[in-house]
Amino acid sequence: MHICFVGFEYPTETGYGGIATYQKLMADSLIKKGCKVTIIAGSKMNNQEYYEDGIHIYRLKIETNQETLTGFKKYRKNVKNKIIEIDNKEHINVIETPEFSGEIIDYLSTHNIPIIIKLHTSYKIWANFNKIKLPKELHQIVIQTENLCMRKSDKIICCTNLLKNLMTKYYSKVNNEMIEVIPNPADITNFYPRNRKYDSKIILYCGSLERRKGIYVLLKAIPIVVETLKDENIIFRFIGKYTNIEKNGRTTKENIMKSINKKYHKNIELLGHIENKKLNKYYNDARIGVVPSLFDNLPYVAMEQLLTELPIIASNNTGIIEMIEHKKSGILYNPTDYNALAKYIIELYNNPEYAKKLGKKGREEILNKFAPDIIAEKMINIYKGVIDEFEQRQ
Repeated sequence: MHICFVGFEYPTETGYGGIATYQKLMADSLIKKGCKVTIIAGSKMNNQEYYEDGIHIYRLKIETNQETLTGFKKYRKNVKNKIIEIDNKEHINVIETPEFSGEIIDYLSTHNIPIIIKLHTSYKIWANFNKIKLPKELHQIVIQTENLCMRKSDKIICCTNLLKNLMTKYYSKVNNEMIEVIPNPADITNFYPRNRKYDSKIILYCGSLERRKGIYVLLKAIPIVVETLKDENIIFRFIGKYTNIEKNGRTTKENIMKSINKKYHKNIELLGHIENKKLNKYYNDARIGVVPSLFDNLPYVAMEQLLTELPIIASNNTGIIEMIEHKKSGILYNPTDYNALAKYIIELYNNPEYAKKLGKKGREEILNKFAPDIIAEKMINIYKGVIDEFEQRQ
């Protein structure tokens, strides 16, 4: 079976987040199952074709900024042409692509290969929780593009029931009965406990530094934690790109520092972006992991932290509710309740044995629910079913 993943974000050049992590893990798992895998991804440098770990990768150069209407349309036209070119040389059985920004839109006019849309978090949902939008000329077009891609696809896959249930609120014309929930695979190779430091002074946040990720709720909790524990050496470590320009024209870093009293600046450490393959050490160096998202589908950062036995405190408006059990393998709280967040940080900080127990149970949960081998088998069965149904309609 030949599976083609279409997704601008693919490691390492454009491996920005969860979509990239998912596609890499899934591609690796499918190759081990004897499938043929091709990737169509983006490039900021030039067009490329190469093999990596048995995966055939094509990168398409962004010749104009994707955040302009011209760049948006040109990239999607190039994706269509590349699919046709690859299919003519080595038949593609099925295409899988994220809903985010609808990269498959131009190919829908041809559509002689079955298409599976994988829900991560659409632009429409992302923009709502971040309270920001693309340039006006693009905003509505991206929403329409995503909607059309989902409606015209042959199958929709989602990794959480949380996001599946949210779809009816944002996309009235998308048939929820068409959406099947299959968890994402975990990276059990690169994330593991190693010299875990339960007496560390570090409270860790890792992920995109944006409003949707709940960073401003976390900032409100910091003074409460520091004053209650009376430990001036506590460090709230933020890992993630902080140079994004927000709505007020300031960088995220500037907004973070302006959102909290200067008295607590010494308790904040901003490390910027760190490559995914280097994160295992940072997870093991921390005492507590915090995932405070206002909404998040299935954040890989939580899964990775749990695999290192790092006890986590997470918002209950995320797919993490399908990873852990409250107070047994992690802690859950209402995403806007910074007092509850502070309370749980203090509780775990003061109870290292309890924190250790949570961490070990958290790793066990991930290994049981998200083993790559099991997820790959489920997806292969999905691919086969979609291919058979598509061929019967031809």
